[in-house]
Amino acid sequence: MPSTTAPLPPRKPRLIGFDLDGTLLDSLHGLRPEVGAALEALRASGIELAFLTGRRARTCRIGLGGGLVGELHDPPQNHDEHESGNKPGAGAASTAGSREGLASGHARAGNDYPPLAPGSSLAAYAQPACIATNSGCLLWDYPAWQRLDRRLLPEELVAPLVELLAPWSVNLYQDASVDETGVRQIVRLHTPEMALCTQRFGYNRHQATQLSEIDQANVTQLSMPGPPELVLEMRDKVRQRFGERLFAIAVKWPLVPCLALEVFDAQANKGSAMDFFSRRLGIPRELTMAVGDDTNDLPMFEWCGFSAAMPQAAQEIAAAASVQLAFDQGAGEAPPLVLARYLEAIAALKD
Repeated sequence: MPSTTAPLPPRKPRLIGFDLDGTLLDSLHGLRPEVGAALEALRASGIELAFLTGRRARTCRIGLGGGLVGELHDPPQNHDEHESGNKPGAGAASTAGSREGLASGHARAGNDYPPLAPGSSLAAYAQPACIATNSGCLLWDYPAWQRLDRRLLPEELVAPLVELLAPWSVNLYQDASVDETGVRQIVRLHTPEMALCTQRFGYNRHQATQLSEIDQANVTQLSMPGPPELVLEMRDKVRQRFGERLFAIAVKWPLVPCLALEVFDAQANKGSAMDFFSRRLGIPRELTMAVGDDTNDLPMFEWCGFSAAMPQAAQEIAAAASVQLAFDQGAGEAPPLVLARYLEAIAALKD
């Protein structure tokens, strides 16, 4: 059995739900060969895979073949990956430069993660049975990308939610086809982080000054990037005002990087998505597992029978996990390599 010091699940899981950025994908949004091989080993051992991401469906696809974003690549030279791409702060400038290198020769599309050159994608190594995008709002069959289910913000709560967050600009994500972005921005007062996101992702092409300009019956979620203190204050206001009717979290956005408020319907989360996937595949809850690193992964950590937090995981995730993976920073070990060894050990478990 491959060597790992982290405790393994008491029983071999039959379904594992993976976050993408900061978990399966490294800080350059690419797939390490070791992780790809480990995913292949899981599938060969009979374990079903589900990918659950905060990305929209469009940013999970690459090229006409509909493969998943996440190109197979060798680790870059002189790149310190002990700080995840989900962690704002140190290393952001050099990481951004490396991302630009990956995107060289390809047009940057508005509202997208950096496009990656066609190559060996995540899907080439691991065909997931199901995919959840928008942090669990939209559920898809794979590889057909057929819609399985959707969970929208209650129409009657959209206007009071937007008003509660005044005077700040907010982004509303509308249910769209797999190839559409569906982001509309309500323009009010921009935080510096919102201004940067607007410039970087092209939100200025989809702006509105009045909520009446937007179809409120078709909104999957709301976001508001900003300074940490403001984001946490607004998160708490949403929770106090709407209680269990909405799911409000503060999550790190890896490309800015910054903290952002994200608000969903109470049942639109990765935990509900794993419940849906397990029932669809006929797999009992106790034989499910979750792997992730940030606060939008918390619902699936709470729902699944076993959970593993990445070494750089947010404190809430580490506290909720059955186990947290660890790396030897002095040995130059990166989180994706720790994850690869752990997954190989799970694949080797007996049924």
